[in-house]
Amino acid sequence: MNKVRSWVRRFFPVIFVLFYVVVGTGLSPQVSVDPPRHAHVILDEAHGHFYPALERYAKLVPAPGRVTTLEEARLAGYTPEPQVAMWGGFSQWSSLAGRFLNVLGILPRQSRWNPDGSWKW
Repeated sequence: MNKVRSWVRRFFPVIFVLFYVVVGTGLSPQVSVDPPRHAHVILDEAHGHFYPALERYAKLVPAPGRVTTLEEARLAGYTPEPQVAMWGGFSQWSSLAGRFLNVLGILPRQSRWNPDGSWKW
């Protein structure tokens, strides 16, 4: 019993600091998830950009835009609209700890994209 107490007294501070570092670094860094290649986008053919296929972005396209997949838009040479990309319109952010809990199935995370490639928000 004395050996256990001695071990706990000796290693508890080390374990506490390691736990604090792991949890602290797991919660603070943010990682982004890019849209899947089959996500729907609206092409702005006049400017060579594409927008997420959501109603609020469709209003920003000067002429009626054509809807296609992200992969096809990139292959055709279109680029993401810079302002929408700066707003985070093409990515979904989460913490490292959140991603880890999602992989374990403890805290499932909602995706911005439906399985068919349409956008939820």
